[in-house]
Amino acid sequence: DVFSGQDVFFQDNCLIAYVTSLCALYWQEDELKGAVVLVYANKQDLPGALDDAAITESLELHKIKSRQWAIFKTSAIKGEGLFEGLNWLSNALKSGGS
Repeated sequence: DVFSGQDVFFQDNCLIAYVTSLCALYWQEDELKGAVVLVYANKQDLPGALDDAAITESLELHKIKSRQWAIFKTSAIKGEGLFEGLNWLSNALKSGGS
C-alpha cells in the first residue's frame, strides 16, 4: 500500500498525540524526576517535516520547567543531528540533569 500525503499527516498527528499522552504520564513518575529529555525530530530531509516550534507545541515541551530538554533535527539517512543530540545528552547528564 502507498500512503497519500494526507494519510501520513494523519498518522503523524496520531503519533504525536500518543507520545504527548505518554510523556504526560512519564513526567509524573518519581523515578524520572530530574531526568533530561532528548527529542530527535527525524526525517527532516522530507518535505513537510515539523519544525522545532511545532514539535515543542505539539509535545507541550514548553510546559516542562523542572528538567532540561532539547530537540535535535535529524535525518538518519543522511546521518545528521544524531551525534549532536548524543553530545547534548552526555553534557546534560554530566551537569546533573536539572
